[in-house]
Amino acid sequence: MKLSGISNAIKNKIFIHKIEKKEANIAKNVVIHGYESGGEGIAQIYNMREAIANYLKKQNLKLDVFEKPFDEKSKTFKPNNPNIEAVLTDLKNPGKRSVWIFDGDVKKVYPKESFYKRIVDVKGEDTQIAYTIKKSIEDNFLSHFLRSIEDMVREINKKNNI
Repeated sequence: MKLSGISNAIKNKIFIHKIEKKEANIAKNVVIHGYESGGEGIAQIYNMREAIANYLKKQNLKLDVFEKPFDEKSKTFKPNNPNIEAVLTDLKNPGKRSVWIFDGDVKKVYPKESFYKRIVDVKGEDTQIAYTIKKSIEDNFLSHFLRSIEDMVREINKKNNI
């Protein structure tokens, strides 16, 4: 009886250690400040922090996310849908950073349009026809945030190449 109790205690300690190690690895690349305040947008980002951390680890970048309940532009206090500030920093060179502010309204839809150029060969002739394809999609809050993270990474990497 005592042996099974000891083995269960050891298994629990190992399990807890794995979780703590995983959280420490995530915290190296993604830090969310103000998660306890209960905003819906920050909660969605918190649930995706592991995937974001894996992406940023390869880029050697760190993301700090802050809730901003006071909107500086409109001078209003928004406790239910606070703005979210994302600060992306290069770990090799902390002076290289990108700061974006997002609307914290998770019900808002973000339209996105893309244009693609296509060239098609005309069969039987030595001519080509060029045309443009317009692609429209609508992103939810989290998709918009993740696309913006990719844009921020491109911006940081562009600064690194200069």
